[in-house]
Amino acid sequence: MFNKLKNKKAFTLIELIVVMAIIGVLVLLAVPKFMGHTQEAKYTKLISNTKQLENASERYYMEKNDWPRLTDVPYTSAQITAFAQKIHDSTGAIATLDPDGNYYDIDYSKLSKYISVPDDKTSYVIQNPVGNIYALENLTPVAQTRTINTRATSITLDKNTTSINSGSTLQLTATVLPTTTTNKNVTWTSNNTAIATISNTGLINGVSVGNVTITAMSEDGNYIATCNVIINVAFTSQAFSYTGTYESFTVPSTGKYKLEVWGGNGMLGSGNKNQGGYSKGETILTSGQVIYVYIGGSGNKLSRPIGGWNGGGNGGDGAYAGGGGGGATDMRTVSGLWDNNSSLLSRIIVAGGGGGAGWGDDNPGAGIGGGLIGYTADTSTGVLGGGGGTQSIGGTAGNSYGRSGGLGYGGLGGQGYGKINNITQYYGSGGGGGGYYGGGGGGTLGNNPNQHEVGTGGGGGSSFIGGLQNAITNSGINADYGKAVITYVGQ
Repeated sequence: MFNKLKNKKAFTLIELIVVMAIIGVLVLLAVPKFMGHTQEAKYTKLISNTKQLENASERYYMEKNDWPRLTDVPYTSAQITAFAQKIHDSTGAIATLDPDGNYYDIDYSKLSKYISVPDDKTSYVIQNPVGNIYALENLTPVAQTRTINTRATSITLDKNTTSINSGSTLQLTATVLPTTTTNKNVTWTSNNTAIATISNTGLINGVSVGNVTITAMSEDGNYIATCNVIINVAFTSQAFSYTGTYESFTVPSTGKYKLEVWGGNGMLGSGNKNQGGYSKGETILTSGQVIYVYIGGSGNKLSRPIGGWNGGGNGGDGAYAGGGGGGATDMRTVSGLWDNNSSLLSRIIVAGGGGGAGWGDDNPGAGIGGGLIGYTADTSTGVLGGGGGTQSIGGTAGNSYGRSGGLGYGGLGGQGYGKINNITQYYGSGGGGGGYYGGGGGGTLGNNPNQHEVGTGGGGGSSFIGGLQNAITNSGINADYGKAVITYVGQ
């Protein structure tokens, strides 16, 4: 045994030095890693404590309407500046505090019902009035690529008051502060979508005249900013003239509008008694609503027996034809052919057309249009003139040779005949004027070939103002084609 031990070789000094060097290298490699883990653990604990304190403070605020401040005396500006780089928020980010902000030590006793008070050596301060928590600890994040989420503190708009026209748009821009805030999502609302709407990107759309408040709310923190928006009317008035068909008007914004209409005149007779009527009234129209405008034609502008468009009755035909009645002018809420029953029943205002003149020695005059009851034709040559339309029935014909008026249309003028120099000639009566109810067509003296016949005039059409406000109607106003005007009055 002794000989075996004697023969065993020991470590040389060089070998021992090499072994110690290896152990030293391993220690140098392990210690930083160990220290890094320790630093990371402290950093993680710091974030956890800060978040828990912030959550507990918010719960305390919900109950007490105040933050858990140790005293009512905030840190001074000098003290806040001295914090330097020792401040971290609840996300772990290094924070820079506003020297003029209000920061207080936390009264941990007020939070004991919500969390266990942190037992580390870190000091925590709370910001009033927003409630953010900051840790006063000089720790630097180990992972430099860590995602930092900065909480919102307020929101602003690029405009606090503004105005646009109805039918127009305007972009509002919201800024969530601080600019480093990660969650910049904003919710937009309008307190009256009948006046203006707002898109999810802040685009205002003016709908109708009035005032509206637009609100932007940050998703982070529910901070709000508002803008008062005045919506003005861009439309003032629009005039319509004769086209031979109806036209449409789309209401630009909700409000009160004045409606004016003039009926067409009939074929000229003696005394200028063929003129159309005038009606005016006000009503509330809604944005986007469509009004259909029918302008009456003039019997005086066409060949003698043809009545004006929109209800003017034709005159009696013949070598000496009667004059056509003037067409009514009206506004409706249902479109269609001028004589479509549903469309006629939707009329909201009407100006009656004048009646057409008859043929005779003195061109017997027609009945003027307008008024709630149209005028009866001149009866100086007999009792054969057409009657005026009313609010419920068309004017009656002069006699059985003519035709009575009806809903929206004037009656056809009658036709008789006689002889001049032993030559038989036909003498036509005037057609009735169009209207809410049209005037009756003129009659004739019959078919006596040995008598010089006289054709009488047609009756005037009635006007209509329904339930309009500030409404009037006048007769015998217009001596031409019909016309109409729509004017914005106000809210």
